[in-house]
Amino acid sequence: MASAIVMDLMSLKELCDHLNYSRQVDLPIELERLDRLTRSAVSRYKNEASNFPEIRNKFLTFHNLFVTHLRKETEEFFPFIRQWLASDQEALSLRSSLQTWISEFREEHSRSDETLAELQAFIRKQPINPSTSQTARLIAQSVDRLDKLLQEQIYKENQMLFPRILAFGKTG
Repeated sequence: MASAIVMDLMSLKELCDHLNYSRQVDLPIELERLDRLTRSAVSRYKNEASNFPEIRNKFLTFHNLFVTHLRKETEEFFPFIRQWLASDQEALSLRSSLQTWISEFREEHSRSDETLAELQAFIRKQPINPSTSQTARLIAQSVDRLDKLLQEQIYKENQMLFPRILAFGKTG
C-alpha cells in the first residue's frame, strides 16, 4: 500500500490509477471471501438455530450497495477523470460536474460505511454458539478486514483524491 506521502507526490493521473487498481484487487477479494463464508454458513447451519441468515442478508445489503458504488467509480468516474486529464478542456468548465460526482460519492461512502458498521455490530452482539463459533469468528474476521480496506479506500478518496481533483486547474 502506498503511503500518504508517496500518494501526495503522485500526479493526479497516477493517484487515480493507484486508487482504481487497489479497489479492483483488494476489495473484491474480501467481498468474495465474505460472500462465500456467509453463503456457506447459511447452507451448513440451516437446520440449527443461528443468525447466519440475518448476517447473510445484512451482508448482501452492504454488498449490493457497495458493488454498485464501485462499478460507478470504475466504469464512469475514473474514465471521466482520465479523459478530462487527457483533454484540452478548461478544468473550471467541468468543476460543477466534478462537484456533483464527488458529493454523490461522499454520500455513498457514508452509507457504505454505516451499513458495514451495522453488520459488524450485529455480528458482535450475537450469542456464541459452540457449534457455530468457528464459522462466526471467520465471518467476523473477514468483516473486520473488509472494514479496514473500506476505511483506507474511503480516506484516500475523500481526503486525497477529491480535494486534488477539485483543486486541479483552479485559477487564483
